[in-house]
Amino acid sequence: MMTFRSKEPLKSGYLHTAMLRITLTTITLLIAGVTGAWAQDSQPDTFRVLVWNVWHGTNDVSKGPEKALQLIKDSKADICLLQESYDINGDRPNFGPWAAKQLGWNAWQGKSPHLCVISRYKVKKQFFHAAWHALGVELEDDKGRARKCFKVGKTAHNERWLQA
Repeated sequence: MMTFRSKEPLKSGYLHTAMLRITLTTITLLIAGVTGAWAQDSQPDTFRVLVWNVWHGTNDVSKGPEKALQLIKDSKADICLLQESYDINGDRPNFGPWAAKQLGWNAWQGKSPHLCVISRYKVKKQFFHAAWHALGVELEDDKGRARKCFKVGKTAHNERWLQA
């Protein structure tokens, strides 16, 4: 069973759902990435993407922000697409911008209460669709190449959005 490097296990149902979301989103990103500018180089570089629902801003786990930050470091991700990047309990801001600051990275959460993109790459453009549904960025890598990344959230709010 997966843990946040502690003796506190995640709820198994949540883990199964999270792994399924990560797998589906990662497959989508990999398919989309094949046609992108980075993949068109004669010697394409790799980059790591972590797609993660951080589960109520990491507040439901003892020392959650610190454990989640360590997990991001250990993953060696270049880009993190976060869901549920809520306010961290105490005097800290939303998880995504806080984690980006700790890592020396860039963040874009815009008006969204829970979606966030953080990356070691420079944010060139910011995109915002709807608070609960989608936001994105255009990133520039170390070689000046651009890549657009979006975090799309599936929440209970989607049903109301589709009816509008």
